[in-house]
Amino acid sequence: MSGPGYETYTLRKKPSVGFGIAISGGTDQMVPGQTGAITISDVVAGGPAVGKLQIGDKLIMVQNNSCVGMTRADCVNLMKSAGNTISISVVRQPKAQQPPSMTNNQRTGNPYNNRNEHHQRAVQQQQQQNYN
Repeated sequence: MSGPGYETYTLRKKPSVGFGIAISGGTDQMVPGQTGAITISDVVAGGPAVGKLQIGDKLIMVQNNSCVGMTRADCVNLMKSAGNTISISVVRQPKAQQPPSMTNNQRTGNPYNNRNEHHQRAVQQQQQQNYN
């Protein structure tokens, strides 16, 4: 189900990861320059939210209750009271407006901190050598 400007998803809890999301924000955690919106701050790999919710999605409703102007604590309690199935409505920013995510290299300044990126770079270099 969806409406003008938002999408609604139904998630079923998994024993090891719950609904598979983390949230941040809310009127109790406002920082200067932010609206106090509650946002998805993590989507757990293998969890029920994968392929549905995305980091940066703004929660507008949980179980048909508005999250606008809600504290993070109240939103968490609302999610906990939902039982094993939850309905979550979110607004997603267009791709062009989403802030770029930082790689481990950018966070740490260490170009070899992220082993996967280092491995990919080595494979690409090897492939280039094989073609030359």
